[in-house]
Amino acid sequence: HGVAPELGHLQMVPGGRVCACGKRGCWERYCSGTALVDTAVDLLPTVRGRSLLARDAAADPGSLTGRRIAAAAQDGDVLAVAAMAEFARWLGVGLAAVADIYDPELVVIAGGVSGSASLFLDDARDHYAAALTGTGHRPL
Repeated sequence: HGVAPELGHLQMVPGGRVCACGKRGCWERYCSGTALVDTAVDLLPTVRGRSLLARDAAADPGSLTGRRIAAAAQDGDVLAVAAMAEFARWLGVGLAAVADIYDPELVVIAGGVSGSASLFLDDARDHYAAALTGTGHRPL
């Protein structure tokens, strides 16, 4: 039907964020540049007064972008670092689900957010290893 394999539309979070595909909780709603912005907005109440990015976002929610969050995370902004940690979690968990099905020899991370891999890739590997079937019995 021309829609497979749409791995970004695997459900990761039952009842989660609404996706343009019509489902809820799709992987790409938690692991993409757009998802990074949504995560930062969701985390705003938890960091009030401790984040320059949060203050800017409260004044102008449209000012948040994945690039801006990545730059703020590089500077150690509390909100941005927390959003990147969530991104890393969902990247690792999602890739583990994909690896459980396909058992790939190599995974290539691409797209706009991949330019900030130093901010999330090590954590994503840890989440991947924790979620992967057969960890300890196959290479990571």
